[in-house]
Amino acid sequence: MEDPPVAKLQEGDYLGFLEGIAGGWKGWKLVWDQCGADAFAEHLQKKAISGIETASASHPTDIMAPVFHQA
Repeated sequence: MEDPPVAKLQEGDYLGFLEGIAGGWKGWKLVWDQCGADAFAEHLQKKAISGIETASASHPTDIMAPVFHQA
């Protein structure tokens, strides 16, 4: 039996995926972002968290915009 959120992810329906997993993340802002660790490093920098060393940005510049869902 296929997991519906996983099916949405495989279809490229990132918002559908986030909506499907939102029940386990009440109150969280869920984001699908193709930048991966780069986006996390940027988030840390914005929060002035400097105790975690991160690499320079490595993702291509021609990626899709992030998809957001408030759980």
